[in-house]
Amino acid sequence: MTQSGRITEIEQLPGSRRARRIWVDDAPFRVTSAAVVKALSLHVGDEVDPGEILQQLEEAERSAARDRALKLLSYHDFSTDMMSRKLIDDGYPQAVVEATVRRLVDAGLLDDARYAEAVARSRLRAGYGPRVVRRDLARAGLPEDLIERALLAAADDGFGEDAASAARRLARPGDDVRRLAGRLARRGFDAAAAYEAARTALGDDEACDEFPLSDD
Repeated sequence: MTQSGRITEIEQLPGSRRARRIWVDDAPFRVTSAAVVKALSLHVGDEVDPGEILQQLEEAERSAARDRALKLLSYHDFSTDMMSRKLIDDGYPQAVVEATVRRLVDAGLLDDARYAEAVARSRLRAGYGPRVVRRDLARAGLPEDLIERALLAAADDGFGEDAASAARRLARPGDDVRRLAGRLARRGFDAAAAYEAARTALGDDEACDEFPLSDD
């Protein structure tokens, strides 16, 4: 005898614009993406066979996750961890996300080393220091060894500037050492290097063992 049920709710999950929880007979049945719900034309009140609809969901999720990932990559590059988190946030199951990311890596559409080097070059070119680059790449889920290789590759290609050059560029009329050093530190330069570069840029020969940095 075929088991049947009724979709009693399709709930948007808190904190996610695209994730949906399907309820069957007033019980949580499956979390999936809004794109899958739309593709299968699921509505509250529909009579469904749980086994059949589960198979349909799994097939639709594979296709929808691939399409979503390709659309995201058409805007900008992602690390594998960023793409995984994005797809999971959209409601796709872990197994579907892992398979999708693996296919994208195999096709060369996701490449953590390429992503790391591109971000390092971009951030260093914009005048940020290594500390900021490390922070941004760590937030993208990249391991420390890959981050260091990306910084070295960007430096070898002539991207970025040292603290002294940045200090000369960022100095403003009326700056004192602590104010300029604070500005350099927020751009990602080591606090000690920022202070020394600010002293040199402003022609301040006074030594100081401690250097609290201005919030400006």
